[in-house]
Amino acid sequence: MNFVRLENHMELFKDCFVYDDFISDKDFKALATAVLDNKHHSPFRWDYSPEVVGEQDVMCDELDHYQLSNTMYFMHAKEYWDKDNNKGKRPKAYKTSHFPLLFPIFDNPKLKFGVPMRVKANLNLRTKEIVRHGFHCDNPLKIAHTAIFYMNDCNGYTEFEKTGDKCYSKANRLCVFPTQTRHSGTTCTDQKRRVVININFLPDNQDGTDPRARG
Repeated sequence: MNFVRLENHMELFKDCFVYDDFISDKDFKALATAVLDNKHHSPFRWDYSPEVVGEQDVMCDELDHYQLSNTMYFMHAKEYWDKDNNKGKRPKAYKTSHFPLLFPIFDNPKLKFGVPMRVKANLNLRTKEIVRHGFHCDNPLKIAHTAIFYMNDCNGYTEFEKTGDKCYSKANRLCVFPTQTRHSGTTCTDQKRRVVININFLPDNQDGTDPRARG
């Protein structure tokens, strides 16, 4: 990675930042116990997703175009921004019992976290060769951001279309960038799985609502 090293983080390219050891070892262990080990009091379910990116963005063989996922939080952006129909009402949101395990990530001031839009854990199984799924944008809102939190060490990575830069998977690493930045995830070849948590959110200068109150 061609990082510009700053005092307490790394800049991969303009407006794309990478932070290692993003949360405490204790908080990461609690999250990993649920997501990786499935030893939380509530089972962490992985659902089969028949696609990873939109049809127009696919770069891989159709047989490799799948993943396992767990949607931990979801809120319709249209519902949130339709203030006239909202009339100050709290938008409806779906969240799982594992959502509070993410609060240490949200609370880290480096993220400048405001309001969650979608939080989804993704699991890609090992492949013989690295599979790049396809460059895409997570969300059409220009003011939104994407954060990718890496759950395990492996040789898979996030690649960015415009610069060709790659952010490799490392446990407790977080990469954050404007959500309209086209990027692609990959599989790995050196571990049984590659696991990340994809967080789409509004920065804290957009809304002061506490994410714990949503839903």
